Amino acid sequence: MRNFALLQEMGIPIWQLRRPELYQDRQASDESEGMLPEHCRVAFIAENKPEGHQAWLLGRIIKSMKLQPEDVFYVPLAGLNRLSVQQIEWCWFCGVEPIEHPFSDCKVLRSPSLQQLNDNPADKKQLWKKICSYND
Repeated sequence: MRNFALLQEMGIPIWQLRRPELYQDRQASDESEGMLPEHCRVAFIAENKPEGHQAWLLGRIIKSMKLQPEDVFYVPLAGLNRLSVQQIEWCWFCGVEPIEHPFSDCKVLRSPSLQQLNDNPADKKQLWKKICSYND
């Protein structure tokens, strides 16, 4: 539990082991726990954290929603059910099947992966229509 306290002191509320098989004596619930940062307005749920061009595309979409990239927090699908319940504005399932989540009253977005959104303008348009529908 010393490591848990150190992570919290460093401001890291959520983590995921890269090689959990090395820690067979730890329970799965220890891999990712906590709450999203207070400034978080979008829980971005995907298999992998966006990098490179995908991170750029995510930033562009977020800015079109009148939000900032720092308002987004990546949550691995496996860690979603281990988060504490809190209020956020958007819950975006990107490239993963939506599951029951701990956030109440959030606007839910479902989309293909960022790569597919980049490659397929029709998918991007459909996502945009869904975002706009929440603003009506």
